[in-house]
Amino acid sequence: MILNNIKNFEPNASNRIFEQGRHEALKKEQELLDRLEQLPDGKQKAKQTKQMISLIRNFIGYREYPKYGMINRYFVYKQALLKEAEQLVKAKVIHEKEDIYYLTLEELREVLRTKKLDYQIISLRKNEYISKVCREILWTRFYYIKKEGKVKSL
Repeated sequence: MILNNIKNFEPNASNRIFEQGRHEALKKEQELLDRLEQLPDGKQKAKQTKQMISLIRNFIGYREYPKYGMINRYFVYKQALLKEAEQLVKAKVIHEKEDIYYLTLEELREVLRTKKLDYQIISLRKNEYISKVCREILWTRFYYIKKEGKVKSL
């Protein structure tokens, strides 16, 4: 989808589209305020509505900040875990640093403490994950459910 947008839009189209959307929003705002002014005590209602619209526009972006903070913290946690995994690779406890993805935090803590691991746990979980992903890919690739609820092969 992103590649299609790159192919279909000329350079700097995002600025034009943004300005078009901003213009439409201002036009809708003015239409709403004009309708409010026609009501009894409309000047006061329009003034309050304009203040609320301004307030919402100014602070709407703040709703994304908690999510941004969480994602940043998770990235820091992941980097710390991967550094520990590198130490385990150097100690030849695991084969690849990504192998820690197949361990629970309690198992990882125990491996870090003892520097010992039954690698069959990781092998088993990798195989389970791969077979699950393959089943999902095959199912979605070769079958689809028609609107009538019938499953048809492609």
